[in-house]
Amino acid sequence: MKIFRLYIAFACVATAQISHADVTAGKIDAIVKEEMRKRHVPAASVAVLKDGKPLLERGYGLANVELNVPATAATVYEIGSVTKQFTATAVMMLVEEGKIGLDDPASKYLEGLPDTWRGITIRHLLTHTSGIKSYTSLPSFMQNLRKDYKPDEIIKLSYEIPLEFKPGEKFNYNNTGYFMLGMIIEKVGGKPYGDFLRDRIFSPLGMTSTRVNNFKDVMPNRASGYEWSGAGFKNADFLSMTQPGGAGVLVSTVLDMAKWDAALNSEKLLKRTGLQKMWTPFKLNDGSLSNYGFGWEINNSPGHRGVSHGGGIPGFTTKIRRMLDDRLTVIVFTNSGSGRPDAIAQKIAEVYVPALKSPPAKPTADNDPRLTARLRSLFTGVLDGKADREAFSPQLQKLLFGADSDGPRKEMNVMGALKSFELISRKSDDKKQALLYKAVLGSTAVEISFAIDEQNKIVGLGMRPAD
Repeated sequence: MKIFRLYIAFACVATAQISHADVTAGKIDAIVKEEMRKRHVPAASVAVLKDGKPLLERGYGLANVELNVPATAATVYEIGSVTKQFTATAVMMLVEEGKIGLDDPASKYLEGLPDTWRGITIRHLLTHTSGIKSYTSLPSFMQNLRKDYKPDEIIKLSYEIPLEFKPGEKFNYNNTGYFMLGMIIEKVGGKPYGDFLRDRIFSPLGMTSTRVNNFKDVMPNRASGYEWSGAGFKNADFLSMTQPGGAGVLVSTVLDMAKWDAALNSEKLLKRTGLQKMWTPFKLNDGSLSNYGFGWEINNSPGHRGVSHGGGIPGFTTKIRRMLDDRLTVIVFTNSGSGRPDAIAQKIAEVYVPALKSPPAKPTADNDPRLTARLRSLFTGVLDGKADREAFSPQLQKLLFGADSDGPRKEMNVMGALKSFELISRKSDDKKQALLYKAVLGSTAVEISFAIDEQNKIVGLGMRPAD
């Protein structure tokens, strides 16, 4: 009889555990499906890990819309700039072996670089502080997506353009730097970039679906990439895989990325000191810190250190977020250029760590309604491409209205028309103003930030999920 009661007790505990897991999984399902609905995302694959062990791994929606193929945790996605953490890891492996020095000039490994680049080091390339113009921000980039390039032809696109700042002076996200790092890995490692990663990272970790993308290869479970046109899904623009290189050429699955996450909890690939260097903010020339290490964005808050990286490439958006103190990782891949895997990852993280949830922003008294009306009008103009361009800095004009402006505007337009626009905060000094608004686009709440300089030009415009 006592044995029977013990059995009942164990059965109840097990049932409670399963029930709790089911409830949590149900919350995750609801989060992913709602974000997919709002953002017009055909498919998403998600992995959640605690201490490197999976809590949830599953797929949602359609990996291929035309053939009605369901997505799974084994679906293969183009991961875009998530590639950069693998490039940075490969560089750090060569650093540990004494084959590369972080403060070596890039010209030590790549011949023919402009004289103005001589002060640029490996460390500058890793941290996006080189000052080199990113080839993906050139006006011609979107016009030449299909063009095949030789590696040296890619970096030569930036040769004739003056450095945007002195090396180490500022952070400015830069794909040219990581393309160069991929070339340096090949030269120092003695084999093609993809082969080096396969032999040193992917094969040892059992990441059997992760590789350099090649459209000629037959890849089981490969997802198709899409864009939302307003009337339905369209196949994403074709991008020649000669172009992304070490900045964004890889494909992977959330199952493989779970193996990657587990390895980062150990010293299987790099010593702990090497990993810590990758997850440490870079100190700029003036002593201030950027929010980037080596191939990882730094997302630290009190008691919740974190690192992350997103990826975007035609038809795909991706995110890996590692909460180091909470020993929790969330990986989200989507096959839509308008997907917001960062928003999905944030909401999933909040389910497991409620302390990560920020209190909802509340509107504040607006003492300058004329400025608010102006900014609202300009933002609406950005959505339809009819804003007064002279109100923006030259850099923002290129981003919002130039040859490569379809992406940012599409990102904003996909949610719907602007319905509300309320001031949350306003900070100012003698030289600039920073304003934050809570807005509703369609049925989606977002926060829109503006930075205005002393000439009353808008020099910064950003948007992020508010809920």
